Amino acid sequence: MDVTEQVGAFLRRTVAAAREAIVRDKSGLHSEIEIEVKLGHVLDKHSRQRVVLPILSETVLDDAGNYFCFESNMSRNQHATLNQKLNGTVRPGSRVAYVHLREEDIFYAIRGMGKVRKTVTKSTNETKCIISKRNVANLQVFLPSSRLDYRVSVNVEKHVPSIDPIYQPEFSRTKDRLSYKLAPFQVDLTQVRASNGGGGGRGDEERHEVEVEVTDMQAFLTEMDKEARQEPNAFLDLVNALLNNL
Repeated sequence: MDVTEQVGAFLRRTVAAAREAIVRDKSGLHSEIEIEVKLGHVLDKHSRQRVVLPILSETVLDDAGNYFCFESNMSRNQHATLNQKLNGTVRPGSRVAYVHLREEDIFYAIRGMGKVRKTVTKSTNETKCIISKRNVANLQVFLPSSRLDYRVSVNVEKHVPSIDPIYQPEFSRTKDRLSYKLAPFQVDLTQVRASNGGGGGRGDEERHEVEVEVTDMQAFLTEMDKEARQEPNAFLDLVNALLNNL
């Protein structure tokens, strides 16, 4: 199988697991499946350096041995270059929608839910959403001829109506995000500054992240289900388009 087919197979089985988890959930809270791809580096878990493998082409990694980890970060210059390229897609008559967001994520440890994220719009101090996010599975892809690798993730996001005042924030991060949306995908370029050690980094460390997210999950799942029924479908075309947005 080529990389698109391998990613497609990963999404089929992982989305099936996510759907089952949502059906089994008894909380009564609304849950959604999230598919996202992040740019960064596949690291050796022990040395914390980017892996070096005797391969010449894009390769899906088998992490059954738990050898690897992924760092979603890049240099400021790489981030700026991608920003310039994406800005070139925003022009009169273009179908690309652009928005600049400044937000703060505040994280809580909630009994029975684990980590919960409250996102606040900086300009108005209004709560945008409160999410409990659970990762279902990740797939890491190593690109030996590129300076960046990528990770495909499937998550379940549970929408939480409010946070009890008895809980205090554990840490927070500010996000300066540029979003470019062309359905059914969205590309986000984000500068993240974490405080109190948030996000796995040191206090006040700045990170530069890029991710592509499926924004029309219904369309994506419809094509996946058509494929399962062996009906004409565009599932692998959508997977290929998702990866080509990187």
